[in-house]
Amino acid sequence: MHFIRGYVGRLVLAACLAFGVVGVGSAAYAQTVVVEGTHRVDPDTVRSYFAGTTQAQVNQGVKDLSATGMFSNVSARVVGGRVIVTVVESSIILNRVAFEGNSKIKGDVLIVQPGTDTNGDVVWVCGLATSPTGVTLNQANAGTTLAAQYLPSDCHS
Repeated sequence: MHFIRGYVGRLVLAACLAFGVVGVGSAAYAQTVVVEGTHRVDPDTVRSYFAGTTQAQVNQGVKDLSATGMFSNVSARVVGGRVIVTVVESSIILNRVAFEGNSKIKGDVLIVQPGTDTNGDVVWVCGLATSPTGVTLNQANAGTTLAAQYLPSDCHS
């Protein structure tokens, strides 16, 4: 009898795990983050700012996303376990790169400057790179404090 009860118990546990009845962890993470209003910005970038469905987590996500300057308006609401984020993209093209999660480059700056070539096309010049022939920068490409060893290959002089 103990054998059958043990066998049935294991069978029920395996079925629960297989069908997701038994949850792991108690954190309330958003099952889905729905993003509305993006055109240039990848929706996954917006999603990365939202960690859960509590009002405090949603408010923090809105605050942090607004602080990026990528959007002129950010709002979010929770509907049925989903976070619905509505954004209006800023008309300003940002020319800064944020380094997150790497203590070796914390606080360093990488300047990226737009310029125009002889055809009127926009050309981006970054870091310590010199302007290509025929490219006029909107301002001097100065201010990069990021060490050359950490610069992207296109940003070297």
